[in-house]
Amino acid sequence: MNTLEGKAKRIRFSTEFEGTDSQTTTSHVAVFELDGKPVELKLSENIILREGDQVLIAGTTKRGLFRGMAYFNKTVGVKGKEKTAALWIGGIIFCMTLLLLPFGIWALMRAIKLQIAFTAVDK
Repeated sequence: MNTLEGKAKRIRFSTEFEGTDSQTTTSHVAVFELDGKPVELKLSENIILREGDQVLIAGTTKRGLFRGMAYFNKTVGVKGKEKTAALWIGGIIFCMTLLLLPFGIWALMRAIKLQIAFTAVDK
């Protein structure tokens, strides 16, 4: 897990919808530059971020893009992260079923990574 800190620049927001007719999930996406590096932050909650805000973000880099998992907007005092309760519950339940064990392990590992990311920005 890595962290980046700096002033947010060139911010673009979008919303992604996934799912079926009966169930839809919404993701809020912010793409911006931080400390000269491209950053993508995708969360299920609103992302509170303005041009020039001082931001601390935790995540990983993949193919040159820093993918944020949690953030702390120091300018306005707002912290944000992905919700992990469903991952914990689903991971535990799926681990009890041998057929779904790989998904259960993935869900638990994802929940752990998200918790580590939030701990990194929760200073």
